[in-house]
Amino acid sequence: LTPPTLTTLAYSPDGKWLAMSGYHEVLVHRADGSGLQARLVGLAERVQKVAWSPDGTKLAVCGGNPGREGEIQVWDVAKQELELSKSVTFDTLYGVSWSPDGKQLAFGASDNGLRAINAASGEETLFMGGHNDWVLDTVWSQDGSHLVSCGRDMSVKLTEVKTQRFIDNITSITPGALKGGVHQLALHPQRDEILIASSDGLPQIYRMKRETARKIGDNANLIRKFDPMPGRILGVDFAPDGRQIAAASSHEGQGRVNLYSSVYDSTISPELKKALETRVADQKADTAKTIEDYVTKEVKLLHSVEIPGSGAYSVAFSPDGKTVAVGGQDGQVRLIDAARGAIRQTFSSVPLVKAEELAASDVIADDAVRVDVEEKLSAETLPAGAEVASIEVLPRDIGLHQPSEYAQLLVTAILKDGSRADVTRMAQLRLSGGKTPVTRGDGRGMLRPL
Repeated sequence: LTPPTLTTLAYSPDGKWLAMSGYHEVLVHRADGSGLQARLVGLAERVQKVAWSPDGTKLAVCGGNPGREGEIQVWDVAKQELELSKSVTFDTLYGVSWSPDGKQLAFGASDNGLRAINAASGEETLFMGGHNDWVLDTVWSQDGSHLVSCGRDMSVKLTEVKTQRFIDNITSITPGALKGGVHQLALHPQRDEILIASSDGLPQIYRMKRETARKIGDNANLIRKFDPMPGRILGVDFAPDGRQIAAASSHEGQGRVNLYSSVYDSTISPELKKALETRVADQKADTAKTIEDYVTKEVKLLHSVEIPGSGAYSVAFSPDGKTVAVGGQDGQVRLIDAARGAIRQTFSSVPLVKAEELAASDVIADDAVRVDVEEKLSAETLPAGAEVASIEVLPRDIGLHQPSEYAQLLVTAILKDGSRADVTRMAQLRLSGGKTPVTRGDGRGMLRPL
């Protein structure tokens, strides 16, 4: 048994608690990893992001039941009571964030919409439909007058809250400026500057509000870009004082967390302003060098921490800046010492029962148990008179690299009359090719590592 993948985690403002995603629930741990404090069970089976209110008394949750319903939840953490459950769209919701005054919640959806609602009543207060793909994260400006959103359309957009108007593309819309979807945003603690996590593996900081003349094809809001990371960056965060950033990436089942220095001057000189107002395609060598020198000045990698056997999906600085919490594919929380760049502690996001105890119980909580129950059902058979000409098994090649992975086989019978039938549940699965079995199969075509 393995704990659920950690898509999100967040420290409470006072640093006492660490909230994280579970299955149908949010798990609230003591921040030092010494124990589980609360389990907030809601309707949404998938939890995409959790966010503490500015005063630390409430917890906002976004997620849903994929392909069926999106949900926003607001919890009173001390009472462990659900104060609001708001159903929005017919798919999972993403990137919930609180307005600075704690009165509104912003979030994205797979219908390409950015929305905000009243955090108490659930009434919609903002809608912006300018994205061309799923909206994955949101942050508010320091004064709450603007919203920033990002998504799979490889863009970061600025919206004015009062008028609900799309204002500007913060990132460049020049092809190749961003080479993949933008997964997460983090706001600088003191300034309207945005750290982005994107599929191109390049942590970057952008200015929220433009200081140059807008030119189609420029990338004038870029302030700093940091050393690239392997794979996709899925989580980013600023240290509380803004002097460090953390970025978490995933590549081929392996994770990494990089800590960079983010002490920089974002002031634009007249010479630099002129260079930034030049379209990327029109920049000469000296102009490009001026810009490159600016966006890489004072950039420094402090620590690079490998997360073996698990992609890193979420990252958060503790309020005192001393600890970086990391969550990922294997459901384990790793606490990194920010000063040393070393993993100090690892613990499971959720208590796990032993497989033998679960198998002996009446609870259907895992495929291994479910098979035992389904064996009691009547066996499937082909129609009378059907004759099998050949068997097809898909996929033809399978790679299982860690205990949390699995593969679903589909066994199809091609009958002599040319028709096809799914016989996965009827087929007897035998593994060959090695003296020692390395996988186990079940009656539903599911393969798991031993």
